[in-house]
Amino acid sequence: MERFRRADEYARHPQTRNDTPLPGVIDTIGLGYAALMVKPLIVLPPILLDLYLWLGMRVTARPLTLEAAAWFRDEGADGRAIASDLERFERTNVLELLSLRLPTFRMPTVVANLDAARLDRFGLTFELTSLPWWLVVAISIVAFAVGIILGAGWLLAVAWVATGVGTLRDVVRPRVMLGRALAIGGWIAAVLGLFLLVSSPFIAGLVFGAMLGLNGLGLIILILLFPAAWGYMFFFFSVQAIAVDRIGAFAALRASYKVVRGYFWQSTRFIILSLTITTGFPFALRVFTSNPAGLTLAIVLNAFIASGMIAAAMLFYRDRARRLGLPAYAAER
Repeated sequence: MERFRRADEYARHPQTRNDTPLPGVIDTIGLGYAALMVKPLIVLPPILLDLYLWLGMRVTARPLTLEAAAWFRDEGADGRAIASDLERFERTNVLELLSLRLPTFRMPTVVANLDAARLDRFGLTFELTSLPWWLVVAISIVAFAVGIILGAGWLLAVAWVATGVGTLRDVVRPRVMLGRALAIGGWIAAVLGLFLLVSSPFIAGLVFGAMLGLNGLGLIILILLFPAAWGYMFFFFSVQAIAVDRIGAFAALRASYKVVRGYFWQSTRFIILSLTITTGFPFALRVFTSNPAGLTLAIVLNAFIASGMIAAAMLFYRDRARRLGLPAYAAER
């Protein structure tokens, strides 16, 4: 434990001289988990959220999918095919939106990756399936908004544990937590806006081609993968920047871009490792989800593994942002 404390102390008070080598990718990941070992209770919020998604009330998307499917069935053969696809999602729990799931950041959850049939084996869930479709939409919007707030608060806590930014009380201070939640909401809007801006010529070409009887959907999707991959790569650390440097959405996107551009190959290795660990482990842990005890173990392990990688991402960003002279909240406050 003393070794973990020394590593945690280094992570919270790093060397800032320009001639001091920065920790490498593997060292940074180790520092992230060391910080987690010193304050392991930080994994409690995602564990509690996962337990609620498992044992708590479920609100299914069935009323909404049935309403949409009925509308599409009147639109010919293609509409009937879409309606059939929609019906496959009728048991989706819209309350899973409570777990913030952004392209570059996800609240650690296992239950959200499991289908309803697997949870039915335990016989411990209660579903609401007959609500009005508009109420399901309203609940989904509220759950998504609450998920952003919960995710922002947890990110603040992880930033405090990993980098020493702020205090733990920031998590329960409405001004601080809501400020970060609004920044994340702005981030979502900015990313969607940038994607639509880049993809609008291709979408217009697809519509024009469809009017002429041409089918280029596969090619358009393939072309759009390139800007999507570029954005994922260069904006990967933007959510961490929102939590660590307490900056807005566009400033966070710019800071992440500069960090990745300045340390491209290190960033590439870190992102590949992070994506492999945080995406691969939840699926590997599915082997434990055949019984309640195994699912509980999977929830705890996933929360620890994913939280450590998120802490490491904050450290990776913080060290390189400081070296580049970008905003450094922890160094100034």
